[in-house]
Amino acid sequence: ELQQRVYNHRTLSSAFGAGLVCKIQIKLLPEGSVHDVKVIQSSGNSAYDSMAEAAVYKAAPFDMPADKELVSKLRDIILEFTNEDNG
Repeated sequence: ELQQRVYNHRTLSSAFGAGLVCKIQIKLLPEGSVHDVKVIQSSGNSAYDSMAEAAVYKAAPFDMPADKELVSKLRDIILEFTNEDNG
């Protein structure tokens, strides 16, 4: 659900080219706001990497579950962005 929400906030462009893959690390605060976002694997295209980071901030804040154990698991997330995913 969180990944789909972030994906819905992407701004894809044909200018990015094909086959780009970028991994983003997201650190969330307990209430669902973003503490930090960083690229841990660059796509090699800085504009694409920046778009992926921006999508996280646009999608925030995130709904967090009531279960404290689940919240702790959601505090450090890695998402993989590919420009092949249009969903």
